[in-house]
Amino acid sequence: MTGGTVYVGIVTYNSAADLPRCMAALRMQTWQRLSVHVLDNHSSDDSVSWLRQHAPEARVIESRENLGFGRGHNAILRTLQLSDEDFYLPLNPDARPDAGYIEWLVNASRQHDAGWCVGKLLLADEDGEPVGILYSAGQGLLRNGHVINVGQGLADDGRFDESREIMLASGAAMLLRADLIRDLAPAGDLFEPAFFMYGEDIDLGWRARRAGWRCWYQPSVTALHRGGSQSPQTRAQAQGNLYLSALKNAFWLDLLFLILPLMVVSLLSRLSRSLSARLRRFLSQRRTSRRL
Repeated sequence: MTGGTVYVGIVTYNSAADLPRCMAALRMQTWQRLSVHVLDNHSSDDSVSWLRQHAPEARVIESRENLGFGRGHNAILRTLQLSDEDFYLPLNPDARPDAGYIEWLVNASRQHDAGWCVGKLLLADEDGEPVGILYSAGQGLLRNGHVINVGQGLADDGRFDESREIMLASGAAMLLRADLIRDLAPAGDLFEPAFFMYGEDIDLGWRARRAGWRCWYQPSVTALHRGGSQSPQTRAQAQGNLYLSALKNAFWLDLLFLILPLMVVSLLSRLSRSLSARLRRFLSQRRTSRRL
């Protein structure tokens, strides 16, 4: 094992139920040079008190407001001084990596000269137990700006067991090289601060790709990730962030002929649904008032 510290950054918000499994998984890592940093986004549960009592190895930063995912990690990174051999792992509190996860990704990054890496991400149930279903075997970026989690929802039956270069990686448990971070954010924020939540990993990966960095998928190690369903409001937020990322990063021909037309159609569709819902409520109220 060669040198280099892996700085693990965890951004929490009412994450007390997930922290025991996450911290236990970090204690089991075969890569010994770990430094764990947790930024709490003004939780109303006992996330901070649990960390201070049960995870003294973690450095805890208490935010006075909810910064969201990307701005939370930016705040952690501003407290770190990364050397050339170091790495940063933004880890979701509901993610639980294998014991060899970090060591394998560090070695894969160095072997394949990859700026960032990810293992196979598997879905977990509400109790954090595996269900044999894939969450992500890397991410694919379509020319229209949409992103897919490769293999999502499929059985973990060996179809995605080949180590390979991928386009992007899910931000739930990706490992970033220090020199990639310095390249993308020499004097500022690594993650787009305009994004409160959703799409930060896509935007970062898109920028890294355009800067010439490689992304590597290492399926020999896995991490469990519970994930969760999105409300209509959060789906709209995610879609908006995706379009903003496309406006920033897409090639202009794709933007002009594929992405902008889709954005217009999407906006018109949302407007039509909103007006239709308001009209139905208005007519329903009129019928009710006539009966009275």
